[in-house]
Amino acid sequence: MEHKNRIYTPHSNQQFACNHHCKPESMIGMTLSGSLHILGVVNSVTCLENERVVYKAFDSRTQLWYAVKALNKTSARLRVHKESICVHDKVSAHPNIIPLIKIVDSDRYLYTVMPYYPEGGLFDSITQSRRTFDDDSIRNTFLQLLDAVEHCHRLRVYHLDLKPEHILVSGNQILLAGFSLSRTEEIAGYLGSKFYAKNRLALFTDASYRCAPHDIWSLGVILVNLTCGRNPWKEATFDDPTYVAFMNDRNFLRTTLPLSEEANSILCQIFDRDPSTRISIQELKHEVSQCPSFRTELPYSHHVSNT
Repeated sequence: MEHKNRIYTPHSNQQFACNHHCKPESMIGMTLSGSLHILGVVNSVTCLENERVVYKAFDSRTQLWYAVKALNKTSARLRVHKESICVHDKVSAHPNIIPLIKIVDSDRYLYTVMPYYPEGGLFDSITQSRRTFDDDSIRNTFLQLLDAVEHCHRLRVYHLDLKPEHILVSGNQILLAGFSLSRTEEIAGYLGSKFYAKNRLALFTDASYRCAPHDIWSLGVILVNLTCGRNPWKEATFDDPTYVAFMNDRNFLRTTLPLSEEANSILCQIFDRDPSTRISIQELKHEVSQCPSFRTELPYSHHVSNT
């Protein structure tokens, strides 16, 4: 890892004596780097091969709150964890990407330290209706996200797991996070969550595996989330009746979702099955900035469930 200026190795003491099967809560009360006190669990994934936990921590020296992600060094995914840290560090100097402040190394864990955002993620903002997404807020939020993804692509970093859970909210600002599946290669296999990915089996050209169009497809699903509060379909495969209906009728989503004509036109350019002709981020930024309205108040049908 080329992060020597960011690595801080904590002193060996009883605070770090944790057996292989310790629970995430057992780290509460620990102190990293002499002043960073772990006070609670934000979320965790603790399956056998992919243990990672995000903690809420307070630094008594800076008097600031931080999010600390603990990555298990005994995990089979250690190499992937290290690669994701390198990728995150490469792109983090952008106002719409969560900063990677430092890395703390211990015998069993790598800890990545980032700012803590108490408002949580965009997923909560959408599903819990804590904020109203009118046309201006949809446009502002989505353009910030496009700026972040464009920055990543410019540095040849492809996120590959874009979804509201990986977008943090701080007032009117959003910050992209969740780089664990990111790649620096332009071509990769199927990755990402099923709601936000274009299933490779549904496509028929080598270009289908290109990472930049994959991210753009996911951005389209997020735009539907922001506009309508739901997903356009369960999975973009020919086994999904909603997706098949959309493939057969480009206006189909307007019969199931409150989309304006302009928003539907943008989505049709995003959900182009051919990655080589799919809209670019630069073109998408122009279309979104010029879109007068994303929603229509006309009644629409809920006859296809995709939640």
